[in-house]
Amino acid sequence: MRRATPHFIGSDVRVADLARSVRFYRLLGLEVAARHRMPDGTRIIWMRDPLTGQLLELFHLSRRSPLYRPFRPATGAEHALIFGVPDLPTLLPRLHRSGARVVADFVEGRVRYVFVRDPNGTWIELLAWIDRAGGVRRLLPRMDLASPVR
Repeated sequence: MRRATPHFIGSDVRVADLARSVRFYRLLGLEVAARHRMPDGTRIIWMRDPLTGQLLELFHLSRRSPLYRPFRPATGAEHALIFGVPDLPTLLPRLHRSGARVVADFVEGRVRYVFVRDPNGTWIELLAWIDRAGGVRRLLPRMDLASPVR
């Protein structure tokens, strides 16, 4: 049965260095799902979250692409890619060694928010849900972080 409505499958991020970006996103649990080279020379790598199936498309534009503009790193927190992280104390040093820098780290309610930038300047939001005993939940909670839409 075909779905009649659009559905969200993932996001894309323009990158300056595909290999470095793949290494970074592997630290966040993503796996390479597919690779492709467009006829104009643009290279694309799709990475998949094995838990959720969501896709992240990393693309490096060729100068021959009709979309080409000089690469400029992301400059602000207008948008972010969001990852649920069950073990921040282990992940943060690995991200730091990859070149990521923590931009913000705070707790609101029972959620710890850590913002880092990937190798291309894209903001990455890391969420860790804190359980009642002060530990971090291993699985994502229901998405009840905000009030219901009315």
